[in-house]
Amino acid sequence: MNHSFLFCIEAGYLEPQSLLLARSIRRWGGRYACCPIHAFQPRQGPPLAPTTLDGLQALGVVLHEEPLNHEHRFYPFANKIYACAWAEEMLQEEILVFCDSDTIFLGEPSAFDLNLALDAALQPVVLVGQGSTGPGHPHDDFWQQMYQIAGVKHTPYVNTMERGIPIRGYWNAGLIAVRRSAGICKQWLQIFRLLMKVNHIPPSGNINNLDQLSLAATLARFPERIGYLGYHYNYALPRRALFRGSMGSVDLDELIHIHYHRWFNRSGFLELLKPPLGRDTPEYQWLKSFLPFQPTMDEPLHGQVDTQISRAELRQRHGTARPRYQTKKIRKP
Repeated sequence: MNHSFLFCIEAGYLEPQSLLLARSIRRWGGRYACCPIHAFQPRQGPPLAPTTLDGLQALGVVLHEEPLNHEHRFYPFANKIYACAWAEEMLQEEILVFCDSDTIFLGEPSAFDLNLALDAALQPVVLVGQGSTGPGHPHDDFWQQMYQIAGVKHTPYVNTMERGIPIRGYWNAGLIAVRRSAGICKQWLQIFRLLMKVNHIPPSGNINNLDQLSLAATLARFPERIGYLGYHYNYALPRRALFRGSMGSVDLDELIHIHYHRWFNRSGFLELLKPPLGRDTPEYQWLKSFLPFQPTMDEPLHGQVDTQISRAELRQRHGTARPRYQTKKIRKP
């Protein structure tokens, strides 16, 4: 195989996540199970635990500790952009697969065998979020200006995964397969840096998704070269109760790759999912043996709480609120 898998790791909660990701590739990757795996620690910080280092070594993972992210070290989601750009320049494999650390594989990802007509394969976002449905949408001015800054002439559309809503091309950056020779990651880093330099950020000042937004501007340059991963990839397992049709009832032994976010720290997470997962599959039994991660949390799952309570409020109540990353405000003369 001519593929390399990439992910980012830092001391703390990313350590057990990263180890499980690497284990999943080796266990469930099929033809890809023996591909090189590279872990990146792009920011200076506390050292990884000895048990983590031993685990990575046992799994044949190459650890890169070079501090690649100097300029935007306040923004952890920039780590993936710097890591991908480095890998694109320095590695030899033609197909690079970046995975968020809070994801795992449960099947052979044959969609990563990109045909010659494609330079990338990934999945549209689950929800509109910071995306735009087009003219008249509250976020559309931001998107139009972003396209102008990035030199995008034609704006593609995709459909969101959960409800099929047409939006301007906006993809999930949690699982990306790219052709190294296409130079996509270098362009991604250039556009991300440019957006930060000119302070083109969402009006809220929240830059949590600027990695995805800059990726959207990058991919909009050549939408005809993008392949789409179906729901069996990057499957948002915590939102299972909110999905419709087969997407809401698919079992673990039918999925290729899942995105669990923080929910593997939830005690009984797999047992609480609705519709229920089959508990006799090898995939379920394997995954259950590693859960829960520590420290545990007790936040209610999606679709299992009063709809009048926002997810942000629930996170606040249960001590699982996500950090909001913001840039320093630029004073206008």
